[in-house]
Amino acid sequence: MITAEIIINKPLDMVWSFYTNPKNWGKWWLQGIKKVIPGWEEDAVVQWADNSECSVWSITPKKIVQLNSQWMRTTFKFSTVSEKTTLQVKLDARWGEGFEDRGAVERAELVSALSKLKKCIEEIEP
Repeated sequence: MITAEIIINKPLDMVWSFYTNPKNWGKWWLQGIKKVIPGWEEDAVVQWADNSECSVWSITPKKIVQLNSQWMRTTFKFSTVSEKTTLQVKLDARWGEGFEDRGAVERAELVSALSKLKKCIEEIEP
């Protein structure tokens, strides 16, 4: 399991709106999203830019999203204090799979993605 966390200096509503817009994912995540069918809800299908797919396993708006693929479960947890939003991301390899080098490469990619997300959202004018 790999986790990373970041504080975004914007309110949760703004972070959630940016996060749930598939067009924004290519700006910050490891790859973009083509679409989420039928939308951000349980059992929805996420179609990635490379034509692979995963499912929305669980979602509670503005609190948690769990994406499930053949090899990985990715959990995004949102929380807020004042006008700041904390986003914690956890990567869980499935079926007994592990991460090489204790996930050093994956963690570095995750930290980089969250830094990009923070920058993208904090540059948005209110």
